[in-house]
Amino acid sequence: ALVAALVATKLSRTDAGSASKSTTTMTAVNSTVKKFKVVPKTTAENWELKTAIDAWVLRESDEINMFGDARGTKYEFGSPLVNGKGERVNDKYDYIAYTRKDSPWEKNIYPAHWGAEPMVQTKDYVKLPNAYGFGSSTLAKWIQDHLDEDAPSQAAETKKDEDDDDA
Repeated sequence: ALVAALVATKLSRTDAGSASKSTTTMTAVNSTVKKFKVVPKTTAENWELKTAIDAWVLRESDEINMFGDARGTKYEFGSPLVNGKGERVNDKYDYIAYTRKDSPWEKNIYPAHWGAEPMVQTKDYVKLPNAYGFGSSTLAKWIQDHLDEDAPSQAAETKKDEDDDDA
């Protein structure tokens, strides 16, 4: 429901001790609440999909909440994973995969000049460098190696941009 603009009246005291009347206007706030919905179970043991979703949520954390919805989204029972009885019904990854049909986590997140990520990776699960989310230590090393290779050229570009600004 949309909360309408409210006008509140309050009394404030002046130095002389007499009460004076002042009016404060509050603006409308969008407080829509997302209704609870049971979503189909689709992600089960798909660890690659879950890793991709985690990385996407981490990268976009300024814009979205931990459930892939816009920041500030409110839910009927406080979470899209819990029903009215307080029982956890939905899986986070199933919920995100169901509500985000555009699958934004599938977009290539690495610079094109890095090429394809390693085909064979370890089965461990670590935090990847530079907010790339989570993945294997093999992937973490691959990313860090490319970041290290790109560092000198990025420093040169920054220096060139600063020189152009000074001219």
